[in-house]
Amino acid sequence: IDEHLPLALSRISAGLEANLGLADVLETVAPTLPENSPLTAELLKAAQDIRTGSDLEAMQKLAERSPSPSLANVAMLLRSFARAGGAQYAGVVSEASMQIQRVISVRNHARAKAAQALQSAKLIPLIMLGVLVMMAADPATAESFRTGTVQVVIAIAMGVMLLGFLQMRKEIRRVV
Repeated sequence: IDEHLPLALSRISAGLEANLGLADVLETVAPTLPENSPLTAELLKAAQDIRTGSDLEAMQKLAERSPSPSLANVAMLLRSFARAGGAQYAGVVSEASMQIQRVISVRNHARAKAAQALQSAKLIPLIMLGVLVMMAADPATAESFRTGTVQVVIAIAMGVMLLGFLQMRKEIRRVV
């Protein structure tokens, strides 16, 4: 939903500035989104709710059922638009939608960076394991690996690496 929301917001804003009704705007925008977008179904459902009830109730329902916080924010913005009476508020909706688009863009960028960090966190233990295997190929180093003290130190180092990886993963997932 967040991937297609900026495009939908720009089209919704344009439709509202053209003084189209909210249900008409949502029904017009929904089919213009990329194929199989989950946002399409949400917009069509909201338009249907407007036609069978009120703008305010429909936007409240959209906010409550939305799996995306950004879509819930948009629904509340559109609810305010409906409450304010429409046309004179279209410019505010347009400005707010640009701000929401920026937030979504920054969030998507943070997710991409977090995914890169998680990938790096997965590679570091593999690199360390490769170094250990290469070191074990040397007879002198291999002999030292057989001593209890070295094995304990390696086990502690691997445990610390595992804890570090788990902590990094936890922090990255919190961002995502």
